[in-house]
Amino acid sequence: MSEIGVEAPAPFFAYQTGDFRQLRTGTEQLLKSMKKSYKEHYDRLEADTIQQLKHYITEHSHEDISLEALGRKVGLSPIYISKMFKEKLGVNYIDFLTECRIEKAKKLMADSGKSLKEITFEVGYHEPNYFSKVFKKMCGQSPTIMLIYSKEESLTCCSP
Repeated sequence: MSEIGVEAPAPFFAYQTGDFRQLRTGTEQLLKSMKKSYKEHYDRLEADTIQQLKHYITEHSHEDISLEALGRKVGLSPIYISKMFKEKLGVNYIDFLTECRIEKAKKLMADSGKSLKEITFEVGYHEPNYFSKVFKKMCGQSPTIMLIYSKEESLTCCSP
């Protein structure tokens, strides 16, 4: 177990086996203990990896990030990363990336005087029309309306 990086207690047997049944029972207990240690180790490893990936995606969502690139970053296969996202976060990778981009766009709309086109490119989309379609699907309203609303709100908040 230690050769593959899994910490497990050294097996200790308080008795010597006298027959086959005792040997079998002892071996089964040892295997159960090893499986438990292995699962605990990889659950911790997966949790750390998921956090690493989430942080990386959040920080680099404006870039073109493929599953292959993420796989190279953490040393896992793209298929395994995709499976981890679905199992651990309940969402697939593309949906998570899209959520990050849309959240970033909302912040930019509220806090900056940038145009919709500038925001589109800054959050990682290459086509303003596609961005608008995705935004509307996720938020229930078009980004143009939201951008106008946020600008009007900042004007009324700042006026005496």
